[in-house]
Amino acid sequence: MKFVSLSLLLFCSFCMAESIDALTAKAQNNDVEAQILLAEQYLTTSSPTSRVDALYWFEQAANNGSSQAAARLASLYLEDGASKRDVQEAIYWLTRLALEGSTDAQINLGKVYESLPQLPKTLDLAEVWYRTASAGNEKADEAYSGVLEKKFNAQRAKQISSIEQLEIQFDDLSLKIDPIAKKVLGSSVNNDSLIYALLGFSLILLMVIIWYHLKLRNFSTQSSALEIDLDYEKRELQTKLAERNHQLRQQKKQLETLYRQFKKIQSSSASQQAKARLNPTAPEKDQKLSLACALFGFKINSIPSEKNIKIRYKQLCKIYHPDLKGSDEEMKRLNGALKIILHHVNAPLQR
Repeated sequence: MKFVSLSLLLFCSFCMAESIDALTAKAQNNDVEAQILLAEQYLTTSSPTSRVDALYWFEQAANNGSSQAAARLASLYLEDGASKRDVQEAIYWLTRLALEGSTDAQINLGKVYESLPQLPKTLDLAEVWYRTASAGNEKADEAYSGVLEKKFNAQRAKQISSIEQLEIQFDDLSLKIDPIAKKVLGSSVNNDSLIYALLGFSLILLMVIIWYHLKLRNFSTQSSALEIDLDYEKRELQTKLAERNHQLRQQKKQLETLYRQFKKIQSSSASQQAKARLNPTAPEKDQKLSLACALFGFKINSIPSEKNIKIRYKQLCKIYHPDLKGSDEEMKRLNGALKIILHHVNAPLQR
């Protein structure tokens, strides 16, 4: 019985690995559906890097225009225990979807801003996205009303606090009457004090009304200024999105060029290996140098200087480094290729 269970487990592992390999081949050819399926497949595995791999392929699919992948990315970044950086990433992908007109993304973006620390700016941003999504959406309209009520209660609490402070200051005032004047006034003191109290209360009430109108005017001015700032931030965000998409397209072209060159070198290396079997005297170093040049995108007959080689190495580190969506194996392969090329370039100098 144990042998049968072990056999089934090994068979299932083999099938899953084969499925992941097949999906990876399709995903590397920019098949959006395969990229999404591959990311979901990684989420079901228990590998330490499964979540990182899933996020990478979801991001590739989102950059290829998949709204489903972008929404999935945002939900993954907003899971329990999300860090501040994860929340910012979720805001980025939700904003991207919201700018494309997704009502669900606009509502979710408003919820994220509303859940952040209760600063005036976050509530204002939540109000903007709820108001954008409220056209024909009852859920967004209710959320928009809730944010307005929160802002009104906060403003009212400030006003009540200011009025209470004024009343405390007024109660602390004590009017001292001269003893001689008290004798002269006689019985009219009580009536005069009542009149003075009424006049003082009227004056305070008038000051509160004036203060309230000034606050309302300042609030309207701040609201208009906030709308201008939001429009500016929106344009700036659209500019950043365009720049990032341009950079992604450039990197994609570079990767495709490197991939084609690598395929060519692989085919040529296969033919060279066949020749090597026929001719055992063929040098193995040339094959390693050819593969290393293919990884760097160089031609073996026109290898640049050491300075340009190191510049290309820094560019490729941004693609293959484990912290930048690469892996340890790819980084080891890149470092080995660098040593081979530098040894070939510096060999004439050592002689």
